[in-house]
Formats: sequence, C-alpha cells, structure tokens
Amino acid sequence: LAIEPTLNFLQDPRPGNRKQAADALAKTFQANVRLFALVTNTLAKDKEISDRWRSFADVADSRHLANRVEPEVVEALVAAVRAAYPRLSHRYYALKAKWFGKKRLPQWDRNAPLPKVATRTIGWSEAEETVLTAYGAFSPEMAAIAERFFRNNWIDAPVRPGKAPGAFAHPTVPSAHPYVLLNYQGKPRDVMTLAHELGHGVHQVLAAPNGPLMAPTPLTLAETASVFGEMLTFRKLLADTKDKEISDRWRGFKDIADARHLSNRVEREVVDALVESVRAAYPKLSHRYYALKAKWFGKKTLAHWDRNAPLPKVTQRTIPWSDARATILTAYGAFSPKMAEVADQFFVKNWIDAPVRPGKQPGAFAHPTVPSAHPYVLLNYQGKPRDVMTLAHELGHGVHQVLAAPNGPLMAPTPLTLAETASVFGEMLTFRKLLAATTDAKQRKAMLAAKVEDMINTVVRQIAFYTFERKVHTERRNGELTADKICELWMSVQSESLGPAIELKEGYEAFWTYIPHFIHSPFYVYAYAFGDCLVNSLYAVYEKSASGFAERYLEMLSAGGTKHHSELLAPFGLDARDPKFWDGGLSVIAGLITELETLDKQA
Repeated sequence: LAIEPTLNFLQDPRPGNRKQAADALAKTFQANVRLFALVTNTLAKDKEISDRWRSFADVADSRHLANRVEPEVVEALVAAVRAAYPRLSHRYYALKAKWFGKKRLPQWDRNAPLPKVATRTIGWSEAEETVLTAYGAFSPEMAAIAERFFRNNWIDAPVRPGKAPGAFAHPTVPSAHPYVLLNYQGKPRDVMTLAHELGHGVHQVLAAPNGPLMAPTPLTLAETASVFGEMLTFRKLLADTKDKEISDRWRGFKDIADARHLSNRVEREVVDALVESVRAAYPKLSHRYYALKAKWFGKKTLAHWDRNAPLPKVTQRTIPWSDARATILTAYGAFSPKMAEVADQFFVKNWIDAPVRPGKQPGAFAHPTVPSAHPYVLLNYQGKPRDVMTLAHELGHGVHQVLAAPNGPLMAPTPLTLAETASVFGEMLTFRKLLAATTDAKQRKAMLAAKVEDMINTVVRQIAFYTFERKVHTERRNGELTADKICELWMSVQSESLGPAIELKEGYEAFWTYIPHFIHSPFYVYAYAFGDCLVNSLYAVYEKSASGFAERYLEMLSAGGTKHHSELLAPFGLDARDPKFWDGGLSVIAGLITELETLDKQA
C-alpha cells in the first residue's frame, strides 16, 4: 500500500489493523532513516547558507517573512501552546486511554475511533444542507456564496480510482471561480472536510476582486475562513446528533430526565407525582388567578405581556432598611429564636451587601463561600415590599448554609430539590408578617397578588417548562424537529398551563428560545417547583400543628446534604412519592387566591 491508505488504517476501528499499519510504517521509515537523515542535513545546511546570505538572524525568519508575521508573534503562539500541553493533549489522551480501559495508549491508537460507537453515514444532500444551514445561521451572504459551489458544480466529491487522496480548494485565478476537490465517503469527518474546503472557497471568492497579486493571503491567514466554517458546521452536527440522547443511551438511562433525577438525588416517580399534581391543579391555580386578574384590568382576557403587570391604581410604599431588618428578624424569631439569632449575625457582622451601585450585578444571591467561613448575602435593596421578601429569601439560604456548614465541604451542600427549603420558608414567614401589618385593602391585595404570581411562576410555569422539554426530547428521538414543530409544542403547554384568560399573541410561539436552561441544563427547571411545593407542604403542616415543628425543621436544615429527602421529611409525616403530599403544598397557593377573591368581594 501507498503511504496515504496506510495512514488511514491508523483510524480503522479494528485494533489489529491499526497496529499492523503502524508496524509497516515503522519498518519502512526505519529502513530509510539514514537516507532521510542525509536529506534533512543537506537541506538544513542549504537553508543555513541561504539565511546567512540573506542576513536572517533566526532559523525561521525567512518563513516569518513569507507569512508576513513578526517573530515575536510566532514565539508568543509557541509559548502559549506549549504551556497548554497539560490541559489539552495530556488531558485528552488520559481521558481517551480510560475509554479504552487502559492507563496508556500505544501511539498507533492515538487517532483510533472510540470503541462501541457506530459511525453513521451522512448522505451528500444532508451534508450540503448541514453546511449551508450552519453557514447561513452565521451569515446569509456566506451561505449564498457556498451554495454556488453546489449549484454550479464547482465541487468534485466522488471517490474514483486513481484520484489523489485528501482535499483541496484550488483558487485557479481571481478572474475565474475556485474548485473544491475532496473524496466524500459520508463520514462525519468528511462533512467537516467539506465545510473546511468550502470556507477556503468562500474566502477565495470574496478576495478575488483584489486581483492576482493581492487576492492570495499569507499562510498564517489562509485558514481563517476554512477553520471557522468547519467549527460552525461541527457545532451544527453536534446539535443534530442528539447529544443528550446519545449520552443517556451510553449511560444506560431509560428516561430522558433520569440524568437530572440522579443529579438531584430524587426518584423518577417522585417527580412524576409532582408533575401530575401540578398539572391537575392548573384550573384552580393559574387559570383561576389570571381570570381574576383580567377582571381587575376590566377585560375578559389578558395579553401575554400583561401576565405579570402590576395591579392598576395601587401606590407602592417604600420600606426603609431598618424596618425590613426588624420585620424579618421578628418573623424569624416568632418561628424560632435560633433562626433569628443566626440571621441577625448577617446584619451585625456586615455579611450583607445591599445598596444599589453603578456596575453592580442585578438580582440577589446567597454565596456559601466554604463551610469553614461565613456566607455572604448579595442583593439590590430599593425598599419595595418585594425587596423585603427577597432579603428574607436570601437570608433563609444564609441560615441554611450556616447550620449545614459543620457537615464539611462535601456534605454541607444540598441537591437542587432541597436547596430552596429555608429560603422559601423564610420568605413565607416574612410575607405573613408583612401582610398582617398591612391594613390598607389595596396594599393587601397588591401584596397577595404579587405573592401568588411569584408562586405561579415558580410552580406552574416551571412544570410547564419541564413538560415542554419532555415533549421536545421525546419527539427528537424520532428525528430532527423543525422550528415550527418546537414552537407548536411550546404553544400547547403554555395554553394548557396559563389557561383561557391569557391570550397568547403572535410572536409568543418563539418565546421558548429565551430560556437558557433548555440549552445549558436540560430538565433543571422542575427543581424550582419541587422546592417551592415541598416548602409549602411543610408550611401547611406548620399551620396545622406548630408544636415541636421548629426544632424538627432546624434539624432538617442542619443535615445539609447528608440525608435523602425521604429521611428529612419523615419526621413531619410527609412522603414526596404520594401525590397528596404535593396537593398540600398546592393548597397553600390556592388558599392565597381564595384570600384575594374574598378581598375582591369585600371591595
């Protein structure tokens, strides 16, 4: 065999063929090594003489000149790459050796395909569509130029006897079009080779007006469009190969959300019970509330953009920082003096950064740092009633982090499903305290409405998001989904969850695209609903029987991540696998809506 097909055998799925190819190459190279040494020495001396005559100071200066690049730029590149060896090649090959069940790989296995992975064949039309779609998503003009290569037959792709191996984009001359030459066999790597060479072709077409002297680029810039086009196509291919479905299959997960359940340390049937309960409660929660809100606005239905609008004709009061502190500590203290004592440390020891400042990040966060140090609470306090509850929420996290810290860095953190336990509970205690102190009917109504909307957004909305994800991932197993199909699925779950009082206007069908969790953290969203409903169920128990509850509750927080949710809930007589458990939490939301309806009748 010639060298090219022999080198190709180093990527053969059969280990014996790879070793045989490596042995044949080594035997041939060793037989000719003295000849190659002589040739190398002669060429090096010849170059040294040429460099001296031309007054080049460094052995590579002539190449730098040809490439129109300064030596220090190349040296910076070399230094950066060599410094990165451990986190790039060393790290990757250690990982690959592990995949092959070895500590080290022989050199002939360096480019071996991964074991137990069938390489799919990608037809030419699919390759064309993939590349043009990837290019078009970045730049329609780039895709339009690339498409000309297909339409005008500027590509020679079939494998033929006697055809040279490899791939090449030939620029010909600027007054004529380029040609792309390759050997397409339907492998994913062939699609990326096509994308690479088409990148060269696009570059050559765009640069052609500069004429035969200035159109060609130096080698250092010649790969700009080709590698960029290849990366665009690689990302498109990766998305189209159902990345999560493949990962789930490799890891033996039966259900599309099992990986998330494992991460959250919760059983599938528990999540199923939550979802079933919330979806069954849509009519008495979101449907009922939005019908009420539409009535307040003097309408039968609300446009989707009015879903979270503030109530009309309600003046919002400003609550000073000192009043916010007193309200929260009193609410915490009425429940548990110890909880108030821990929360008070955040104020006394300046563990809270509350003022709004230019350049400060929006939102709020309780940062646990490390268990051996104290947490920090970060927020932007502006004196609104919602800001008071945000402070109560984040202080709940802070109290939880302080109580769990003795478990150490590995066991102090809780899974997502339990992370909101103290925060939502602390917020509910404070809400009840604020509500009790509010005598103005309009203010009470506004507070109740804001709380209900927060809870609907946390529970109903997140379960609708989870339902949407399940539909998308289930459908994807049967083939690629069009954008229209994904939009259709989105509208179906939104219509079901929001109810007839919310009118989903034109354009809303694409609103799924703004939810980052769908891309970065599949099935993450149900944890929000889990935490909120769990706390509401606990609060329902507390309202029925407060005796001894605080002690058991603080013990639960102190456990951190050392116990399963079933162990944590058992002292309260609760079982998350029972749909009635979730019904108890949902009844808290329904009760707040009933309070609103009562206020409405009294007005």
